[in-house]
Amino acid sequence: MNAIGTYVYQKVTSDIHLKYYPDNYVSFYPYRDGSKILVQFDSLLRGQMRGQTFFYSKLKPRIKIEGKKYIVAFTQHMIDRVYERTAIDQKNYTSLGDIFSLLAAYNPHHLELCTLNNGQPAISFWGPCGKPPFWHSHYIPYVLGKLVPGGGDALFRLGYSPIVLHDDFAVAKTLLYPGYKSTPEYALLQSSSFSKYEKEEMQNKSTNQDALRVVKDLDFSCIKWFHDNGITQVKQSRHELFNHMDLAPTFYREQFGLA
Repeated sequence: MNAIGTYVYQKVTSDIHLKYYPDNYVSFYPYRDGSKILVQFDSLLRGQMRGQTFFYSKLKPRIKIEGKKYIVAFTQHMIDRVYERTAIDQKNYTSLGDIFSLLAAYNPHHLELCTLNNGQPAISFWGPCGKPPFWHSHYIPYVLGKLVPGGGDALFRLGYSPIVLHDDFAVAKTLLYPGYKSTPEYALLQSSSFSKYEKEEMQNKSTNQDALRVVKDLDFSCIKWFHDNGITQVKQSRHELFNHMDLAPTFYREQFGLA
């Protein structure tokens, strides 16, 4: 599936790429007998909040807030931040698939409600660590140490998204990387016994990092400190992070016993 998509996507021109990605995606589903390939175009659904467009999955994942379940949605700014902070190659077909999965097929089990330092409600999202050569796999040896056999897939904390409640939606406005001001990691650092100079040094490093820079520089020192001092940055879970197959056409799920 990815091989076909990668080949086709190499033909996509920059103007089309900028116009349609990452809130749209194209998937390729070969029939088992090789007779044909079904091409499926997916898009996020759209809503309006105070004149601003927001986006949400047709699967309508929900998070419970004060007794009510809200559909999780995203502003364009949030989508742009996810796009910038999770993909090393932002024109890579597989990377776009992961980003679209986070937006369109995220497992509600992993939606973590929290409160930022300014009192604003937020959702903390997780991303897949994967295995080498995928670049997020570095989170495992540098932060977690070793995987627990049978503990499930390794996930890293992608960041925090302040939300606004609008009708039946919890709209994520942006993505704050762990250590940015207002995050629990920032509060943890400020309450530590470090000297003023050490706090400023870690604060500057944290607020100028994102997932790409951390892995490119292999500098997990801040993330590791947050993890070891009470705010989990890498975890294992037996629950799938993305419900990819919930987006797949019925025939594909049936022929591979995934329905």
